Amino acid sequence: MSPLLSPKEYKTRAQGRAAAHALQALFDTTSLISEADADTAVGQLDHILSDIASGDIHEFVSVLAYIPYLLEFVLSVSSDYMFALLSSVLTTRPNTAQDFLFSTAARLLNQFSLSLSDAPSVKNTTRRQTIELASSALETLSRLEACGTLAEEDVEQSDSRWAAKSREKRERGRRRSTVSNRGTTVDVQPIRDYGGTVPSSKPQARALATKIIDDQMEVLKDFLQELRTEATAQYVKEQYLPYIIQTGPAAASPTSESQDFTLYFASAAGFGPWRLSISTRAGRDLRRARNEDAKRFDIILKKIRDLSNGYFTKDNHKMLSGGKIDVPIYEAKMTRDSRLVYHIHCDLDFESKVERQVIRVFGIYTHAQIDQRFWDAMSRQLGSKGPEYRKRQGFSLRATKRDHAVLPGEFPPMEETPPAALSPAADGMTRENMEQLHSLLALEKFVTFSQEFLNNIIADQDVAHVFDLSPHEQEIMAHPSSCFVLGRSGTGKTTTMLFKMLAKERSWADRFRASMSKPRQLFVTQSVVLAQKVQEYFARLTQAFATANLSPEELRKMATANELRREAARIRMVDEDEEVHWNSALPARYGALSDADFPLFVTYDHLCRLLEGEFRHLLETNKMTSAQASILRDILQLRPGTSAGGARALYMADKKFSFVDYDGFRENYWAHFPGSLKQSLNPELVFGEFLGVIKGSEEALACEAGFLHQELYCGSEDQRTGAFMISRRTQATSPAQREAIYALFELYTRMKKSSHQYDAADRTRMLIKCFGAAGVPGRPLSFVYVDEVQDNLLIDSLVLRKLCPNPHGLFWAGDTAQTISTGSAFRFNDLKAFMYRGEFGPVAKREQSETFHLTTNYRSHSGIVDCAYSLVEVIVKYWPDSIDRLPQERGMTAGPKPLFFSHGEGGELQQALFRDPEGGSIEFGTHQCILVRNNAARLRLREEMGDVGQILTIYESKGLEFDDVLLYNPFEDSSVSYSQWAVLLNEVEGQRAPVFEEAKFTDICRELKHLYVAITRARMNLWIFDCSLNAEPLRLLWMAKNLVEMHPPNEPVPRLAVSSSKEEWAEAARSLFSKRHYSEAKLGFERAGLHHERDIALAYMLREEALSAPAVSRVGTGPSQSKLFSQAAKQFKAVADAEESEPEKRAYYRIAAECFSRCGAHHRAGVSYRAAEEYTLAAQAYRKAGSFDDAVEIIKSHTDDVEPEVVQKIRDVSRLHYIREDKIENARALFEDDEEALEYMDDYGLDASRATLLERLGRFSEAAECCLQEGERLKAIELLVRDHSQLSTTRAAECILDGLWQLLSLCTPEEHWQNDMIPDLLGQFELLDRTWVDDNALNELLMFRAVFADDVPALAELGDGFARVDNAAATVLCFDQVFSHSFALEDVDLDGITICFGRFLSMVRTLAWLVCQPNPCDQKAIQKLLAFRPSSEETFFVSSSTHLFTLCNKQSTPGMQTTANGVLVPRWELEPLVKTTLRDRLKGHVEYQNEMCHTALHIPGRLQPCLLFAANQACPKYECRQIHVQDGVITYNTLIRIHVIQIMIYHTLYACDIPYKELFYQQRYETFYLLGTFALLTLTSQILAP
Repeated sequence: MSPLLSPKEYKTRAQGRAAAHALQALFDTTSLISEADADTAVGQLDHILSDIASGDIHEFVSVLAYIPYLLEFVLSVSSDYMFALLSSVLTTRPNTAQDFLFSTAARLLNQFSLSLSDAPSVKNTTRRQTIELASSALETLSRLEACGTLAEEDVEQSDSRWAAKSREKRERGRRRSTVSNRGTTVDVQPIRDYGGTVPSSKPQARALATKIIDDQMEVLKDFLQELRTEATAQYVKEQYLPYIIQTGPAAASPTSESQDFTLYFASAAGFGPWRLSISTRAGRDLRRARNEDAKRFDIILKKIRDLSNGYFTKDNHKMLSGGKIDVPIYEAKMTRDSRLVYHIHCDLDFESKVERQVIRVFGIYTHAQIDQRFWDAMSRQLGSKGPEYRKRQGFSLRATKRDHAVLPGEFPPMEETPPAALSPAADGMTRENMEQLHSLLALEKFVTFSQEFLNNIIADQDVAHVFDLSPHEQEIMAHPSSCFVLGRSGTGKTTTMLFKMLAKERSWADRFRASMSKPRQLFVTQSVVLAQKVQEYFARLTQAFATANLSPEELRKMATANELRREAARIRMVDEDEEVHWNSALPARYGALSDADFPLFVTYDHLCRLLEGEFRHLLETNKMTSAQASILRDILQLRPGTSAGGARALYMADKKFSFVDYDGFRENYWAHFPGSLKQSLNPELVFGEFLGVIKGSEEALACEAGFLHQELYCGSEDQRTGAFMISRRTQATSPAQREAIYALFELYTRMKKSSHQYDAADRTRMLIKCFGAAGVPGRPLSFVYVDEVQDNLLIDSLVLRKLCPNPHGLFWAGDTAQTISTGSAFRFNDLKAFMYRGEFGPVAKREQSETFHLTTNYRSHSGIVDCAYSLVEVIVKYWPDSIDRLPQERGMTAGPKPLFFSHGEGGELQQALFRDPEGGSIEFGTHQCILVRNNAARLRLREEMGDVGQILTIYESKGLEFDDVLLYNPFEDSSVSYSQWAVLLNEVEGQRAPVFEEAKFTDICRELKHLYVAITRARMNLWIFDCSLNAEPLRLLWMAKNLVEMHPPNEPVPRLAVSSSKEEWAEAARSLFSKRHYSEAKLGFERAGLHHERDIALAYMLREEALSAPAVSRVGTGPSQSKLFSQAAKQFKAVADAEESEPEKRAYYRIAAECFSRCGAHHRAGVSYRAAEEYTLAAQAYRKAGSFDDAVEIIKSHTDDVEPEVVQKIRDVSRLHYIREDKIENARALFEDDEEALEYMDDYGLDASRATLLERLGRFSEAAECCLQEGERLKAIELLVRDHSQLSTTRAAECILDGLWQLLSLCTPEEHWQNDMIPDLLGQFELLDRTWVDDNALNELLMFRAVFADDVPALAELGDGFARVDNAAATVLCFDQVFSHSFALEDVDLDGITICFGRFLSMVRTLAWLVCQPNPCDQKAIQKLLAFRPSSEETFFVSSSTHLFTLCNKQSTPGMQTTANGVLVPRWELEPLVKTTLRDRLKGHVEYQNEMCHTALHIPGRLQPCLLFAANQACPKYECRQIHVQDGVITYNTLIRIHVIQIMIYHTLYACDIPYKELFYQQRYETFYLLGTFALLTLTSQILAP
């Protein structure tokens, strides 16, 4: 614990903190937007700094250090006096290594080395590395002193030499692999890395620490001085205040206030004051004329030039339609059969705030193409804008005096009149006329006829041009600060956003390139297809500027090149959502983005991946303090020591199946949830609540756990305040549903954690934590544009806001009426409030961003728009908190009402819709679509009606648009019952309806949003087919408001389908494919006759089916997921084999490999990955398949293409595999040399393989030792024999003896005598050079040879020798074998008996001595004799070939453990067995010998002298059995000796029957000394002689 602060210390620290907070407020970046603001703040700096003269400067620094570049900025701009004061304190030198590590100086060094790494300083290139090395070295020195390994004083020189040798020895051990666990306690490598000498004593350590600290303090002083240089000060200022508007010639970065919007082009050269707006159709006509007939093109160009100069003649200003009531439409004659059709329009010049007349060209028509009725309708439609508009279109100024040219009129701005919902011009118009009118006024765009436009026509350049915007849209573009743009589908949100980006880009390029850095603009959306289309469109818009100053010759060359490029161009048939991650041209990390990468168009997912890559890069490159690195590793869930980076392929392979998106949730989670909890819920709603509310809301962000607790989410009442814990705005569910959803959420959280997966909310929260730990990486963004923001989580906006500190640089666009995407759960008001509360700086300085509404629908006509808006009205009325309120949406033109089919039997009506009179199927065209509720409805419709056209679900249709839409059974297939639909009858007068309760009818709110999306997909015609009861409430509501037209029951069903050409089907199929609607794309390619493309779509479709299938199929539910993945893999491989384009070929092979991996075919996956040139993944797949030869070949032939981590892992596992499979040569190829291979085998305990390699290298003795480690005794002996050296021969003899003692130990069971190892060992003995074998070892070897050969004489002789040298074990074993045979004493003389009894006595005495040992298990002789050995201090190994093994069982040795070759027995259990074995052997031998002697020697007279012979020296008895004594004395002594030996033999039984302590006492303390002691008795004849 830190000591308590004194009042004085507490006060000084408080002063330091107060001064730091004051500086933070003074230099708030949101308030410093100009040089003047910065100068004013700097002027007050010294006054604040003077307050800390008596305060704690260290506390002051620690607070400022949390804001990037603030401390550096303060030090660079403070006065010289204040800088000197601060420097004197900051450079105070710490005394010890420990003090330095926790000092302010160390913190500043780390901070400055990072913040000033890119500053204009030569020294910065190596300074960071030096600081890190110094910190590590000081930390090591501190640990050395703490652990007590250093000597108190310096050692003598001799000792130093010894210490050096010891250190060298320890260092060799430390350098070995970590597997061997031979490292030292404190790693001293950091000291060597710094360049220092490892100290051996504390004085040396302190001296080295002093030197390092002094060096670091000098570095800190250098940093402080560099902050005072002009270049570094300017650099720091640019980093801390990147958006400051400079008053001088140079500026840091463009801001909204500093730029205008130079998007509109000047007229072409030679053109007059009348601006011409050319429709898209007119542009196509001009391009066609230029390509087909140059002369005709020149005529058209001349006519347009005349009109721009105000030359309105009879030929070029003839009224085609209109008059005093309507807006006139004019035609200009160009050739005999071609006319230019135009009208006079007024456009607002936003800069001058003046409306000016312009000429709007509709197109170039022939006489046959001009339909008078259509142009009359056009005139009436334009005239419906009001009398003022009609007046201004007919008004013109007088002609000029010089050339009678008419100038355009100018007027004050007119209030924008919203288009009428239903124009009177629609009366009497045909459906075809209305569609054409809508196409020309709403779908066609008008662009300025500028020099760039003309040059692009001449160059045949496929570019896009900026088209005319409404005044309201221009206002959004010119807005100087952040804004929110709300608009329903098709109202131009994305267009406005894109044009604003282009305006800023062009403004910088034309005016600020020399004085400002390039603005970093970021466009973010959730759809990669949308991001790519917007990027392509932006590129085409930018290209339109490139031709402004080109010569005619340059334009002709460009036209030729463009023609060739279009011929070679083709649409990529890949899933762009997937490929953008694999083959993106962008860097792998955020900080590597350069100005050339901007404007940047990415998905939010891609942006998160770049940020995560950047944080991992920061860890790899050590660009942060150790504390930051530790925190960041915890956040990213990385283990210390592991590589934080990874190639794109590894990232995708690791992350693809660990990220939970909606498809993954439905596949891996929803299918496994309990059915009782899923009732009345659908997966879209549940996943949306998980991400959008429980984890992704602002309230969840404030929760430490990262999600709302149950009481907060379910809306229970707060006991303290009485208020509900969460507001209604995020609740799209009933209380009962929320309870079930939260129970599912808890289950989902547990399953996700066990699977090591994460979702979008987890990812965003992780990034927010990373920002807090390591700061926001990279250069800040200038402007951020977020499209379809409602598809994001609310907390995602915080990530984007932190990336863009510019408070004026945020553009949010979206529509909460389309929130059918999973995770959408907030309104724009929520986002605005969240952004406002998250703004930096004091509340008083925060700016409220402007909100704009776009209400003009450029996609659909008023008939469709009004019908869709009626749904929004219901939602706003009954569920006001679930949608943002907007003014009423309007269509630009009139159009037919949606047609509702609901009469009669559904089957008959269905037949009429989808069958021709002959009963054949009717095929809807490419610009038509059938929308159904879900995939089941699609399959059912196809089964009933066949292939009738494109069929999509409502969810799939979001983002698409079609000319005609058939909404098929949207109510019948709904999961909501009639009892809920009936609530809509409250809006129909005279109808009975249930009482509305918001919690009860929340499902209707979601249903209406789905219907809104479905209806707004149609541009021209909307047809609704539904004969169910569920459809009645909404049908009646629409009928009451006159918004739909009912098909009369008795009239024939009109033909709805419009056929399409193969080319149209091909284009539509590609569009469907890009939207990932593969089943529909496959049918489209089939109709277009594109079989290869059909097969590609089929492959993707099969993969989608596999992903959505259950992992284990039930009976009757179709094929398993594994089988489906196998089918998809084979299909992808087939299309890859047939593909000609290399990028697509590689993509298909890669996906085939992924599918093969999912079905377990890892080798085939490796083959496909290799074909895809994904060598890292190929090597990994081969490894999983066990195909190590292929994996090794990959890392050898493509070393540079495989991630180093993977190369090392493959090399390691392949080494191990080859070694274990005894493929030594293959393994050797994976090592630099044989020594590395041997060390590797040694580290991993691979002794057998190491022995093989050593044998091949001719290092037989080392190989033998490895064999011994593996238990290969015979092989080891063979190797030692082959070594032909004295040392190896000696070792071989030892090994042979060890084996023989184990196999032929005392009491070895007879069955083990047949072991083949015995003759093999004896055979190896014969090969030994006996001159190199020790005598004792040689005799033991000879003993075993005699034992095995049952050579008793040899054993007897060897036993005598062993007895003389006290070799107890060999003595016993020799004589045991000798006396295992029967005693044949009948024909043996006295000397022979004496010798025999003497040998027997030697054996039993030795046995008795062994029996009497107090700790027999520790006696080497006993271990050798009975063949057991210690395994640990209290455990012994008993071989299975021994007698002791037969005694081990559960009763006698309950604590034993069985091993492969025997058992492990505890000491206390083994000791009784050892003593019993020795005693039994001793007793058995003595008793048997006594019996044999009694039988053989106690025959009457056998040991008695013959008296007759003694007296007469002759004996008359026939076959006298008594002894004929020749030498009386010798014979007598011999007889006595035999009897005494026998007594002594029998006396050894005391060792068996008398306890050791009692026997020992008797031997030492004899009670009757006159009888002498046993020790006085000798067997020598001299003592026994009379």
